[in-house]
Amino acid sequence: PTDLMVEVRPRRIFANGHTYHVNSISVNSDGETYLSADDLRINMWHLDITDRSF
Repeated sequence: PTDLMVEVRPRRIFANGHTYHVNSISVNSDGETYLSADDLRINMWHLDITDRSF
């Protein structure tokens, strides 16, 4: 029997958005923006802009 190894790597890092752990992510219908939420904040992001939220 061989052990199966799974490796997880981020495709893109969106920095400086949340102070707490992210509880929820929702992709918007435009396919280019999404919402992320922690305990105190909701951020809207654009997939091509990784250094800030709106």
